[in-house]
Amino acid sequence: MGVSMQAQFLPATSNGCKGGKAVDWQVGITGYPSIFTLAATLDSNDASKAEALCKNLVGGWTIATTVVFFQFLLAYISVFFDEREYSLLNPMRPAVWVLVIFVGPALLVHDIILPRIRMWLSYTKKFVADLRSTTDLQIPSQTRFKPQYRNFEPSKCLYCNNKVCGSCQRNPLWPGLSGRRHVTECVPYCEPCYYKSFARHPRGYKKPCKCYSTDRSNEFQDVCRSCMINDVTVLQAARHKRYIQEARDIAYREGVKCGGCKNVLKDGMRWWKCGKCAGECRDKIHPGFVKRKKEKDVEMGDTCIGEVDTDASRWKKWANML
Repeated sequence: MGVSMQAQFLPATSNGCKGGKAVDWQVGITGYPSIFTLAATLDSNDASKAEALCKNLVGGWTIATTVVFFQFLLAYISVFFDEREYSLLNPMRPAVWVLVIFVGPALLVHDIILPRIRMWLSYTKKFVADLRSTTDLQIPSQTRFKPQYRNFEPSKCLYCNNKVCGSCQRNPLWPGLSGRRHVTECVPYCEPCYYKSFARHPRGYKKPCKCYSTDRSNEFQDVCRSCMINDVTVLQAARHKRYIQEARDIAYREGVKCGGCKNVLKDGMRWWKCGKCAGECRDKIHPGFVKRKKEKDVEMGDTCIGEVDTDASRWKKWANML
């Protein structure tokens, strides 16, 4: 009781006594001295010692508060002490039950239940998407030519992939191609790394990728004269079709390593991380399930003959129902 009454008239720390604060402490009427000034005057008849007296009183109050705290703790242990393990009077028992009842369910939901729900939802989405599209794309071979390069470094046309010299190259301001980011920057993740990096929402977790909002921004592109005279919509539709097949070829390629653990990925589910924003890429351009197939190089003009995954062909009749 004495400690609580003193708290109404004393600063919380000794900093409240420094810099002349002791002289102005709780002075409501102008010209009326503070409690510390009056105490210093009565003690040593010297009002300049108000700050030192304030510090002494605050220090004594701090010691008294500490003693009272330990007295309460000792009284609790002394009154409610019971050595039996499962007794409710055991001093450690109430605290443990508080943690179990209030903190335990929250940790269980956050660390175990929600991550597994996210994992199985992702499994379901990828399984359904794989049933809908299990064949390679029909891409015609590109017409190629061999010009004579001598005194310059050629570049490549973004749409026909032919080499272009500086005089034939054009740089129109056209909408960007979203497939290019998926082919060049997205990296695959295995199931354990996806669970630890995304499903559990750990510290530093990045939200799913939304780079698609800027993929179609206008940009200068390297184009040859032949593609320059064609319709940009038709060109980009054909190029995006090739990007889709390239994304499939990257996923099915032998020796592909996980972006997290750096181990070689086996057959099974795939998750993808955007290299631009570090979020999970959920674009349908990436295959959700991967079974090893023959590697093809679209950029070299190989014709991709339509193939059906052997394990997915038997599910074709169910895919038509979705």
